[in-house]
Amino acid sequence: GGRSFAVLLVSLFAAISPSFSFTPSAPMPSASSCFPTKKSKWCTRALKPSMFPTVTSMSTSNNKEEAQGWNLLKLPSRSASITTSKEDRERLRMRGLLPAGQVTMEAAVEALMEQIRDKSTDLERYILLHSIQDGCEKIYFAALMKYTKELMPIVYTPTVGQACLDWHRIYRHTPRGLYLSLEDIGHVKEALQNWPEKNIKVIVVTDGERILGLGDLGVNGMGIPVGKLALYTACAGIDPAYCLPVQLDVGTNNEALRNQPTYMGLRRQRERGPSYDQLVKEFIEAAKEEYGSSVLIQFEDFGNKNAFRLLETYSQNTVLSKPRYSLR
Repeated sequence: GGRSFAVLLVSLFAAISPSFSFTPSAPMPSASSCFPTKKSKWCTRALKPSMFPTVTSMSTSNNKEEAQGWNLLKLPSRSASITTSKEDRERLRMRGLLPAGQVTMEAAVEALMEQIRDKSTDLERYILLHSIQDGCEKIYFAALMKYTKELMPIVYTPTVGQACLDWHRIYRHTPRGLYLSLEDIGHVKEALQNWPEKNIKVIVVTDGERILGLGDLGVNGMGIPVGKLALYTACAGIDPAYCLPVQLDVGTNNEALRNQPTYMGLRRQRERGPSYDQLVKEFIEAAKEEYGSSVLIQFEDFGNKNAFRLLETYSQNTVLSKPRYSLR
């Protein structure tokens, strides 16, 4: 049963471990914590770091042309997944990387909607939708555009509020926007250059201080720019390749969130001094330099003091959307 299978997995990792090297940054959990059961004492052998491969130890092709199909399927903004035509599969070197049958976009969307409707909570629906977005944006946006009225409350308010509260728990491990922290001062342009899309037209940025009516959520506020830009694509037809969500990490005063083991932002009080302004200024200047002076920058869910101040400071020489702010 499940225990036997888990024991087999542990044994298999142990058998292949000489092939790999791994340097952990923290102690590895015990096997019993990795395979929890009602009686967790059945397996007490510790999982050794050497059981897991490093990225460098995994075999990769040095020929970019050979890996073209694989790379396209792994890139959410380019992949058509199982809807890829027979001709494109052949042309883009995808033979064997997908099941033989082609699924129409209509069928893929209806299958997704059936799964969404089977979920018991809106947060589960949100997570499922973003799992699809992280694999194939074409299917995600096709569903959002066809079922906008049904999906909008899941992609954005009110569900996005719960998603932000739980962002540190439901993080999908696929880059979905840029996180710029105080530690990036002096390197913001470099960070923008790391983003794969180069023709950005619209940026939605937050510092996470006043997320909806939920208060200071630090980097958990990234769900707001991601959700807002998804609606710009679904409702206004803006190519998602033109859109960039940005989270400015200047700390958070939410101590309970800051102390969560999986909180991903700076573990410090929110910056109120010159470093805050320095990060914002460098970001705006770098964005205009990289994407042109006409790039639209929308401030979203800033605290009211910074929202008004930033609008006044930059509205004369930057294309800004009116900031969303809270008076609380």
